[in-house]
Amino acid sequence: MYTRTSTVGRLWYIDPIDSSLHSCTGSVVTNGNRSTVLTAVHGVHGGEGEGWFSEILFVPGYSASGATKAEREPYGRWWPYSAMLAGNWADSSPEYFDYAFITVWNLDETNTSRIQDLVGSQGWIFNSPEIREVEIQGYPIGGNSQTNGGEMEMYTAYAFPGGNWMSQAPDVFESDGGDSGSAWLMSFDYTTYLGWATSVTAKGASNDTVRGPYFDDDFATLIDWANIPYPE
Repeated sequence: MYTRTSTVGRLWYIDPIDSSLHSCTGSVVTNGNRSTVLTAVHGVHGGEGEGWFSEILFVPGYSASGATKAEREPYGRWWPYSAMLAGNWADSSPEYFDYAFITVWNLDETNTSRIQDLVGSQGWIFNSPEIREVEIQGYPIGGNSQTNGGEMEMYTAYAFPGGNWMSQAPDVFESDGGDSGSAWLMSFDYTTYLGWATSVTAKGASNDTVRGPYFDDDFATLIDWANIPYPE
């Protein structure tokens, strides 16, 4: 059985604007290539007037409390070999397109597994009910975080319409970052820790709420495009 943190991981990147290291959250989602990670697009691309970030690294199941590297990074380190962003994010950065897919591989020659086979995967659904109970999983930093980005944290909330093709939900984390890209999982099973992704935490959290793009037909098209064969 997969653990509660295996499909969710911390995603690091360097913003070339200031050459600084940042982090957000990614989740392995089901796809034909068995190599697809869902996150917020502003964790991989700077948006209007900017470009792709560098040194993107995904660590599923990351746990800062581990005494050894194997305990901190139980499923290894994964690098993207392609990325897909939604709509016209690169031109005008509308928040309702603040999601992206990266397809990843492990450069450790002793590990030939696809990430989905190794850690499991969350399902995904588009055009879901606008009002729905979701489990939000991420690596928040600051705010109400109990581990300051060191461990995956989660809470249950009701998502509801936020206008302009967005959903919103109560913001329990109230973080300073790190939880962008956290998957909003509907029909969550606390036995398997698996559910169905209906949104991700995006920009624009305010007034004790957090916002995420509503996954519609564009989402389904993009994840199909992200089904890029694994490098051989």
